[in-house]
Amino acid sequence: MPALSKTKAVQRAPEPSAELNEDAVAQLTALLQKNGMSLRKDPTRSTKLQELAQREQDDEEERNRANQSRKQRPRKRHVVESDDENEDDEQRESKSDEPSRRFTSEATPLKPVNLNKHGRVQRMTAIPSPPRLEMDDEAYAGLQDFVGGSATGGSPSQSDDEELPDEEPGQGDDNKLKDLLKSLKSNPDVLAALGLQTANPRTSLKRSAPAHTDISTTRVTKVAKRTSGQSKKGLKLSDYSGSLQRLIKATQMHFRCKIFTYDAFPDPEVELQLVTTIWAMQCEHSGVDVELEDEYIKLIAARGSECRGRIKEFIRPVVVAHFGLKDIPINNIRQGRKLRETVEAALEDLAFIYKDPVARKQPYLADVLIKAVYAAFFKKSQRGVAVGIKYPEYFSPTSGITLPTVALIITVIEHILSEYKTGHRKSEPFTQTEFEGIYRRNLRDLEYWAKPRRELVAKWRVKMISLARDKAGAADDDDTEPGLARGELDAAAEEMGEDDIDNMGVESEEDEQIDEEPSDDGGSGA
Repeated sequence: MPALSKTKAVQRAPEPSAELNEDAVAQLTALLQKNGMSLRKDPTRSTKLQELAQREQDDEEERNRANQSRKQRPRKRHVVESDDENEDDEQRESKSDEPSRRFTSEATPLKPVNLNKHGRVQRMTAIPSPPRLEMDDEAYAGLQDFVGGSATGGSPSQSDDEELPDEEPGQGDDNKLKDLLKSLKSNPDVLAALGLQTANPRTSLKRSAPAHTDISTTRVTKVAKRTSGQSKKGLKLSDYSGSLQRLIKATQMHFRCKIFTYDAFPDPEVELQLVTTIWAMQCEHSGVDVELEDEYIKLIAARGSECRGRIKEFIRPVVVAHFGLKDIPINNIRQGRKLRETVEAALEDLAFIYKDPVARKQPYLADVLIKAVYAAFFKKSQRGVAVGIKYPEYFSPTSGITLPTVALIITVIEHILSEYKTGHRKSEPFTQTEFEGIYRRNLRDLEYWAKPRRELVAKWRVKMISLARDKAGAADDDDTEPGLARGELDAAAEEMGEDDIDNMGVESEEDEQIDEEPSDDGGSGA
């Protein structure tokens, strides 16, 4: 046998197997030694092979158990719509041959607590009766009826429709039951045995009366009632009548004056404070005490937006005439440009408030301001007497006009001019959202201007009211003829007495003598 190299011997040497006997191993060893090689025996080889075989056997058993467990599980029946119409018939038959298995849960050590001795579920058919005291049936029934009547506030036999005299709870004729109840009423077992539950006695709680106005001189309290058919939404002054209607109307008018002279755009807190104060004053003036309800507050406060819009209507003719504003057609470009330049010049840095708008001198002395104050508060209209004449306490000729009033006038003029800033009129609403900030700015400018000039501004405020009142003829507001002299009327009234009142309609002796005297023409004719 030719000699083999080590490399070839290693590559061609058969791998030892666990099934070789001792003779085969001896022959193989001799052959390797002849060629200068040796057989190295791995003592762990057989052990590894055994472990591998055992592992394969365990895996096979695990798969068998899983398949068996899968067969025992309940199979959910689902209707599956298959698109394949050529399904194998043998597969369908195998599916149909499988027996249907009923659902059975696996064994569990947990058991329901309501099982009886036979292992069946015991259902509660009725509420267990409470434990009963040791007494005879008659006493037990009487005690139960007696305590039941006491719990309901009277005898159970009394009907709600029967007019029976009021009786004390639990009052009966059986003195034995009464004594028994008194002896056992402190024992909680009695009530538990009878299945009764007593409520803690509570005295009725009465709501405290709502807060009224803070006027201490009120005399009459009235409750406002809503008439039939009157809805809560869209309330109007006509929905009320009598003294309540007059009270709401008076509060509305004074609230309007506060809008003109105190704050044209009050926030909700200030608005509520104004309405409450005016309402209290009007209640005191009328001698009544009416609770101020939310409906009244909404109805009164709604006048704020209305009166601001009305001021704009009164001032618009003055502004249009003063600045020569016109409704120029949109196609008239030349006239529109000229009007736009006029409006821009008046609005630039509020030039219209100066008496000299070009040089910006003498602020707040412009004629348009005086004309606007007169038109807004002192000019006669079809609605009646002007507000400045009817309520002089807000437009006093001694204290003069207020700075918030002038700020409102300036804001309205600025708003009217801004409608023509494009050269063509574009009407815009005078809303609080758009113009409250402008109003606050104008008021701050006025306060800044007035602070270092107190004496001059005080005279200016009086002069503004004086000019407006003179223009309105406030001193001679009546169109009637002059009446009697006040001094002569007082002197004549001093000589009057009660006797003169009693003798009214009775002719005096002097009057009778005058009637008897003949006339100058002669008593007899010729």
